[in-house]
Amino acid sequence: MNRTLAVLAALAAALGLLAWMLTRPPAGDDTGAARVATETANGVRENADLVRPEPRDAETRVASTAPAVQAEPEPAAAPEPPAPAPEEPRPEYEPDAKEPLSILVVDPDQAPVAGAKVEIIGLRSESSSGSWYGYRGDTPVATTDANGRATLDRWVWVNQDGRVRAVDLVVEHPEFVPFRDSSFPLDSEVVPLERGATVVVTGWHGDPSNVIQDVRISADRGASLGRDAWVQLPDGRLSTSRLKPGPHLVLITYEDEDLGTLVSDPHEFEVGEVGWETLHLELLGPFRLIGELDPDVPRPVVNGKVRAVLRTASYAGPDAVLALEKDADVAADGSFVVEGVRPGDCFVVAICEGWTSERLPPTSLRDAGIYLGEEVTEERKQKALAEAEPWTWTYPRVALPQESPPFVVPMVETGTLEVTIVGPNGAPLRGAMVHLSPNYRVRYIGSSIFPFREWSAETDLDGIARLADIPPDEDLWVSAGAEGMQMTAEDRETTPSVEIVPGETATIRIQLEAKPR
Repeated sequence: MNRTLAVLAALAAALGLLAWMLTRPPAGDDTGAARVATETANGVRENADLVRPEPRDAETRVASTAPAVQAEPEPAAAPEPPAPAPEEPRPEYEPDAKEPLSILVVDPDQAPVAGAKVEIIGLRSESSSGSWYGYRGDTPVATTDANGRATLDRWVWVNQDGRVRAVDLVVEHPEFVPFRDSSFPLDSEVVPLERGATVVVTGWHGDPSNVIQDVRISADRGASLGRDAWVQLPDGRLSTSRLKPGPHLVLITYEDEDLGTLVSDPHEFEVGEVGWETLHLELLGPFRLIGELDPDVPRPVVNGKVRAVLRTASYAGPDAVLALEKDADVAADGSFVVEGVRPGDCFVVAICEGWTSERLPPTSLRDAGIYLGEEVTEERKQKALAEAEPWTWTYPRVALPQESPPFVVPMVETGTLEVTIVGPNGAPLRGAMVHLSPNYRVRYIGSSIFPFREWSAETDLDGIARLADIPPDEDLWVSAGAEGMQMTAEDRETTPSVEIVPGETATIRIQLEAKPR
C-alpha cells in the first residue's frame, strides 16, 4: 500500500514537472518579460513593444500549473478627442443693415486734410477673397471736416452669402495725388495722401510755334487722373499738380474740323515728388485702322462689328499703360475702317453672325507673362512662347500706324449654348433669365465683357434658354435667376461654367431654389 502511494506520488510529481516544462517561457525571454511587466505595473511603457502577449489558454495553463508572471495589462483605450466646439450660428442676412466707417485723411506730415472727397465705390466679401462687387445703390460720399475726418455708412452684407470684409475706397483732394485702395480693410482708419508733381502740357501741329492749347490729355492708368484733374492756367495751358511720383505715359488728342482727329505719340517720362515737367507734344495724323474679316467668313457679312483695343505700355511700371477703345461697323463685303486710332498695339475684337475673331498665342515674351531678361536666344524665346499658358492668348494684333493695309482679321466659328433651368422640384421653369459672361482679355489692360451682343436670354415653356454667336471659351460662366428664386448656395459660391466649342452646341442644367424671405 505504501509502495503504491509512493508510485502515485512520484507519477504526480513527474506529470507536474512535465506540465511546467511545457508551459514556461522560452529561454532568454523570462528576464525581459518580467522586467517589462514590472515597468508596466509602474506605469512605464518604453519597452512594451518587446512583450509578445500569450494566447489566453496559455495564460490559463500558467495560472493553474506554475507560478504566474504578471501579465501586461491591456493598453488603455485612447482618450476620445474632445467634441468640437459648437459653431456659432451664422448671423441672419439683413440686406438693409449698415455700419459707419470712419476715415481720417492726413498729408505727408500727418496733418489733417480738410475738404477731401471720400467715396466707397465697391465691396469685398468675406466669402470670396478675390471677388469685387460694385456698390449696391448710390455710392456713399462724404467730405472731411476741419479735423480731416469723414464718416460714411456702408453695407454690412455684400450679399446673402457674405459680409463685407473690405471696401474699395477713393479719396481725392485738389492738392494731392488721388488715393485708391480696392481692398481697404474695415479696421483701418487713416488714409495718407501724397503730394504730386506738376505737369504742364501743350501741343503743336506743323510747326512748334503753332501752339495748340485746347487739347484732350490722356494719362496712364497708374496716374489715376480724371478729366477734372487738369486745370487751365492763366496763359491757357493745361496743368495738373496731382501726378504721382514715378514713370508715366501721356498723350494728347485734338479734334480739327478739316483734318479730323490728331494725336501725339505717347510720351514717356518720370517725375519725382513735387517735381515739374513741361511737355510740348507734336500732334500727328489723323490715324485710322483699315481692315477686313477673314475670307473664310461667308459674304455677305451679317451684323458685323469690330472693336479696336489700343494699348500703349511702358515696361518701366505695370500701371504705366494707356488704353483706348474704338468701335466700327463691318460692311457686307467684310471691310471696315476705324477712325481716331493712335500709335501703338491694336487688338481687334470682331464678331458677326456665326463668326468671331480668333484668339491667338502671344507673340512677345511680355505678353506671355514671361520675363527672361534682355539676353535671350531666339531658340529660347520660341520655346517660351510655345509653352505660354492658354490664358495669355489674345486677339489679333496689328501695330499702328499700319505699314500695308488692310489688316486681315483671323476668324473662327462661334458656338451655341442651351441652358435648362429647373426649380427645386426638378420641373422646368418658364421665364427664368440666363446670363453669360463671355470675356475678351488684353494683357496690361484687363478683361471686359465681349461687346455688341446681349448675353442674356429667357427660358421657354420647356425651361430652355438658347444663346447663339458665343465666342469659343474653355470656361464660360453661366448664371440664372427667376422671380423669387436664385441659384443654390453651391452654384453661387462656384459659378457654373461650360466649354464653348466652335461650331457646336453645348448644354448645361441649373437648378434654382427659393430666395429667403
